[in-house]
Amino acid sequence: MQKTQLTMLLEAGKILTTTAKAKSLKSYSERVLHGSLARNNDKVRQARYLKYYLNTDLSIKNILKYTETVGTAVSIVRVSVRPGDNAELSEVYLPDFDKIKKASKAKSSETGKKTEEKIKK
Repeated sequence: MQKTQLTMLLEAGKILTTTAKAKSLKSYSERVLHGSLARNNDKVRQARYLKYYLNTDLSIKNILKYTETVGTAVSIVRVSVRPGDNAELSEVYLPDFDKIKKASKAKSSETGKKTEEKIKK
């Protein structure tokens, strides 16, 4: 469950879950983020380490970009209670993750424009 939630967190930047799961996810994600930084010198070792903890290649790319620029911060904010069982809901998010997403979108749109120009020629 933590592996799936961590993958979703690294793809979306934030997720909404119960407070107990959020606390568990925070410690798990910080351990993975610190572990990826510790293996930063050897790229093959770092990729294998991350492949063990994450499900998709997109999440691996995002974690590499995030640890390069921001670090290993993960935050929890209590949001509300869930209707029905009154479980306390919290939002787990990666601070400054939007900047990384915008930068990657800008790079992909630039390469897309260059490809379109080549096709027109």
